[in-house]
Amino acid sequence: MLWLLVLALAASLIAGTSTCAVGDRTCATDARNVRLSNGVSMPWVGQGLAGMKGDVTATAVQLHVAAGFRALDGAQAKEWYDDVAAGNALAAILQSTPSLSRRDFFIASKVHPAFLGQVEVAVREMFVSWHLDWDTDAIDLVYLHYPACGDHIPDCRGQPVGDWRPAWRALERLYDDGKIRALGASNFDATQLHELWVMATTPPHVVQMWVDPFHQARGDRAFVIGHGGVVVGYSSLGTQWPTNPVWSSPVLQAIAAKHATSVASVVLSYFLQRGVAMIPRSTKLAHVQANARLLEPHYVASLLDAADRDAIAALDGQYEARPHDEI
Repeated sequence: MLWLLVLALAASLIAGTSTCAVGDRTCATDARNVRLSNGVSMPWVGQGLAGMKGDVTATAVQLHVAAGFRALDGAQAKEWYDDVAAGNALAAILQSTPSLSRRDFFIASKVHPAFLGQVEVAVREMFVSWHLDWDTDAIDLVYLHYPACGDHIPDCRGQPVGDWRPAWRALERLYDDGKIRALGASNFDATQLHELWVMATTPPHVVQMWVDPFHQARGDRAFVIGHGGVVVGYSSLGTQWPTNPVWSSPVLQAIAAKHATSVASVVLSYFLQRGVAMIPRSTKLAHVQANARLLEPHYVASLLDAADRDAIAALDGQYEARPHDEI
């Protein structure tokens, strides 16, 4: 299989298991893993699974695992993800590779907003997709993918809007029962995040949100980190915009040229240096190998200087086109 051809790459990337406490803005430069507020360890860099399905998903999982990635970010949104293909690929790798076990991986998935009223059903489906045993296993992180259904989400059309509040209570019960190791919220706005922290018995350990150089979400990030949560950024390379401003940015291109690297490495390192976990996605071996360098804390810490960071910070809010509605 394809992953066998590149498995040797993993050997140089697996070392280093120290963890880094929440709230340290330079945390990502010091360790491969962040320690969540409940003590669970989560990799700073994982594989995003959005925008691919079937054999493409399976091949991407094989490439990322061979390159040293140990975190997979999925979702039940079949419009955009394929957790079944990802779970099957990981199961095949584990069966064929005695040196790896389920404990080596951090698996995250997200409850589709159409299932806000059926959270346990949704989580049981995750266990099946990821080859987990309901009686003996736990999934590492489960998010509410959206606080409500809306017509911008294809599988929500014709479905009730739903209510995230009882859905969160259902997640808390599954967390208390040991089925879920950490809880997350995704795509919550500032008002919803405030309300969630007030009402939750177990507040979110992780919040996933859209961040890129032109949409840095500083206020929401500060709120989450200030309340002990970890931020995971998605669409960080500009894919939320109808015309991608990240790849074409003269500022980012100049910084990449200065360091003889890619725009992707510049952007991902910038957010990692600010304590935002990253989940880049790719189906190409060269890109996966390039992203695997981000697993090395010293590479992330040394890539950008203060002038680079200031220049990227100044891009925030400088692109006004309406973004896509993606999940």
